[in-house]
Amino acid sequence: MEKEIRVRKKRFAAFWAAVLMVCGMVLPMAASASDYTITVSQTNEISGLQSGDILYENDTILYTSEITGTFSVTYFDHNNEVIGSATAVSYNQKHTVNSYSSLPDDAAFQGWRVNAVSVSSGILEAVTLYARISYPITYSGVENATHTNGDRYTYGSTVTLTDASRPGYTFDGWFTDPAYETEITGITESTEGALTLYAKFTANPTHAIAYELNGGTNGNNPASYVEGLGTTLEAASKPGHSFAGWYETGDFSGTPLTAIDANQKDDITLYAKFTVNPYTITFDTAGGSEIAPIQQDYASVITPPGDPTRENYYFAGWDKEIPTTMPAEDVTVTAKWTPRVIDAGTYDMKAGVEYELGSATMVSGDSSVYTSGSIFYVPADGSYTFN
Repeated sequence: MEKEIRVRKKRFAAFWAAVLMVCGMVLPMAASASDYTITVSQTNEISGLQSGDILYENDTILYTSEITGTFSVTYFDHNNEVIGSATAVSYNQKHTVNSYSSLPDDAAFQGWRVNAVSVSSGILEAVTLYARISYPITYSGVENATHTNGDRYTYGSTVTLTDASRPGYTFDGWFTDPAYETEITGITESTEGALTLYAKFTANPTHAIAYELNGGTNGNNPASYVEGLGTTLEAASKPGHSFAGWYETGDFSGTPLTAIDANQKDDITLYAKFTVNPYTITFDTAGGSEIAPIQQDYASVITPPGDPTRENYYFAGWDKEIPTTMPAEDVTVTAKWTPRVIDAGTYDMKAGVEYELGSATMVSGDSSVYTSGSIFYVPADGSYTFN
């Protein structure tokens, strides 16, 4: 049984030796790429590096094999200069990644890039690590603006700058000086140090807005708008009417506008459309015969109804005058009544109407003394007091 296990182990070792030999034939002696990734396997592991090509302080490099020997780890600074001597690492031992202290002013350490892995005859011989650092970017003139550029750049890499955007303005580019003399579209590999970039904007033109109000009132709508920004629109008002929208044509064709779009250009004339509102006059006959309400459009001519009737009462008119044209509001009028038999009190009376006196025998403004049951003829419309 033990002999069989030893045979299996030898076969397993031979298999992985063959795999590594093939890799050594495929890979150059110093394979290098900015996005190079070392695959995690049973024989070759860089812990903490599952994707990408960056190692950090205290990450580890481990190579396990039945073949004894050493491999070297060499560090380069951010200027591609060798740092000290290569470190020899024995197989089956972990190498802990170093820290980096040679930082220029304003720089921050971004990790070690796995720049090269050297393989010979399927056996790992060397790992090369290069320091990556970054510098801060400060953006000026971007108040109320947006952009997608990062706040740092990596030394030795290129960066293409994206445009900034500001409502109501046109972006004219990034510059390295506040006088906007030196434009910059990207950061080159050789750029180093903290950067301040200045955004240049030009205000978009302003266009006039004219309003055709058709008898209405405009309210707080602006007299102009900024190209690229547009503006919202408030409703106009007109007594007795409902606002039906702003239109770009005097015949109100097309779709009404609630705002001027940011893409709109040039001066514009807006036409206010209104629809007439219907209103109602309601007749409260106060116990008399019913009179149907009048519902008509604003400002239309009103035909007054006949007088209501009520048993044992004379109609003394309405509490308010019925309008001759429909006002811009609903109206209720209430009937006034005078009893046919007059007792003490004050009454509104209509000229020419006959009243029978009850307990009252005297009328204000009249020196005559009447007896109960006498007939009183109203000489003129007005208010009369009986005692």
